[in-house]
Amino acid sequence: MSVIPCEQNRDLRAQIERFAEVLKTEAHRLDDHGLDERDFYNSGLFRGTVERVRGQFSATMRAKREFVQHVLNHMEDEGFIAGWDLTEDSSRNDYSARLPSGRTAVIDLKGYLDGNNTNIFERPADADEFVI
Repeated sequence: MSVIPCEQNRDLRAQIERFAEVLKTEAHRLDDHGLDERDFYNSGLFRGTVERVRGQFSATMRAKREFVQHVLNHMEDEGFIAGWDLTEDSSRNDYSARLPSGRTAVIDLKGYLDGNNTNIFERPADADEFVI
């Protein structure tokens, strides 16, 4: 069974398709952006907003973080890394791994490499290795 709701429920799929059409043709009426209909759709505001929302959904990280933490625990148990920590770095780096050699590898998890994921990252100064 699919985990995509619109593939499990034909009525929901039909509603989604109708709402998508309404959103594409009526989005210029939402918010006070100061643009007429033509300028709104030519400005990139609509497309940029759709991509931002899509990116936010695709960037959901809980399952990815759980997976990476299992991998890091396994690597530590097997001696491939000396240890690891979650980071609180404002540059969105997620993990710091201590290698047996004493070097530091910083890991930056991404959703899908689109939208903000392609341009929001920075190699930390203390990273000997940087993994995206």
